[in-house]
Amino acid sequence: MFPMVKCAIRMRNSKQSTPGPYLYSPIFKAGLYPESFYYAVNEGESINITFTSSVPVGCNGSNCDLNFYIRQWADASSCTNGIVNRDILIKAEFCGISLGNSTGIEKKTLQVYGYNDGLYNTNNRYAYLELYTSSVSKSNAIWEDVYIEPIRVMVKDKDIVLLNRLCQSYNDPHFRTFDGKHYDYMGVGEFVLYKNDIGPYIVHALFTSCGSGLPGASCLCGIAIRSKCSLFVLRTCEKISRREKHLLQQPIVSLTSCDENDMTVIHTNDDYKIILPIATEIRFSTARRFISVISIKPSVVDINTAKGLCGVPNTTPDKSDDFTLRGNGQVTDEQIFADSWK
Repeated sequence: MFPMVKCAIRMRNSKQSTPGPYLYSPIFKAGLYPESFYYAVNEGESINITFTSSVPVGCNGSNCDLNFYIRQWADASSCTNGIVNRDILIKAEFCGISLGNSTGIEKKTLQVYGYNDGLYNTNNRYAYLELYTSSVSKSNAIWEDVYIEPIRVMVKDKDIVLLNRLCQSYNDPHFRTFDGKHYDYMGVGEFVLYKNDIGPYIVHALFTSCGSGLPGASCLCGIAIRSKCSLFVLRTCEKISRREKHLLQQPIVSLTSCDENDMTVIHTNDDYKIILPIATEIRFSTARRFISVISIKPSVVDINTAKGLCGVPNTTPDKSDDFTLRGNGQVTDEQIFADSWK
């Protein structure tokens, strides 16, 4: 608990007179304490938690700082859907705050982010922050047994607005945007399905002739996923053609990883699931030496920022801006729209 300090004074008219009543000062909270013990943050957004230090740190030689470290009660070791179970992330020089040898009241701020878990949670999540210190010197004995009540942070789920919002491309080929617009486009070549410049995060799809004899039909034979500077590629065709199919006996798969946190790749038989750091999820399957379908589940970070053949995801489904050109601007013609993303 915080040491609570209250001073009192009473006076007498002369040395032998009876003292008057006590006059008390307001209660003074001595120690380190936050503005509140209850906070709320939206997924993908941040809040500031400000702490006030009302007791100077004693300076012993060259060491004039006292560090308070943060521990979370939530278990961050288990995983769900390939994503570490986290509730909040903290932006700080280290996992805590440092108090200096100030003679007055000192303010310290922690920036706390609501972790986007990519899951459609039915309830809000809660995280608890506890501050503690272990490096107490004789000059800082007041901090030795200090107890700071844990701070509760409620993480409000935002993914629920994207429930069932799936972009898909399936042979030969048909498209469905994030906001539910359906269209057909039979182009051959490499196209941008999804692009978010925040990472950047990009998904390219490769189309070639299906070889089925149907005029103009094209099928998926490659996918490339970029997450920052890491790149995953799967290809099932040797080359692309408008009239013929040139398929490989076995798919070529490669992963160039700059950072293990850039993407999570889960491979089971002919099915792949790749999760980006912003919780956007890409799934695809191979069948008959083609890629049968590519599905992209957006995250809250994609709202109004992602573009491509998948369209622009909005908080509320809005098909009117799905045909946004690569160079900005909108059209109604699906051919002009898709050509711009080649």
